[in-house]
Amino acid sequence: IQFPFYYVLLAKSRTKYTVYQGIIQISIGVPLLVLCAKYYGLKFVGIPWIIINCFAFFYLGYICIKKFLHINFFKYIKNYLVPNLAISLIFSYLGYSLYTITHWHFLIFLILSLMLSFVSILLWDNYLCKRGIFSYHHLYDFPRG
Repeated sequence: IQFPFYYVLLAKSRTKYTVYQGIIQISIGVPLLVLCAKYYGLKFVGIPWIIINCFAFFYLGYICIKKFLHINFFKYIKNYLVPNLAISLIFSYLGYSLYTITHWHFLIFLILSLMLSFVSILLWDNYLCKRGIFSYHHLYDFPRG
């Protein structure tokens, strides 16, 4: 989820922020990964990786939204990030739970979860932008210029 911010900064020729982020991420991340693997085993190596990438996401997001997109960062978090993440987690958990109960092929539940997440996020975005609840033309009707 960091890629959109990275590409906005790249398009604006402001790569110094991503370089700073990369240097800090490597200098903190590698020792944390080694320590975590040494003392807790490979089972918990993902925890420092997630923490480091979350901090990187918020850092790049704050820089990008504040300096180039000119919207309120906390409004972005409240209106877009948290609801979309919650919707995705709910449908992912629902798909996983149904998979463990039924033991059908995992792809069925993966595709179902993805479709439900996409439609729900689309409905939420339509609600926020005050479009018709089932509007979808904005997905492909780009402005002509």
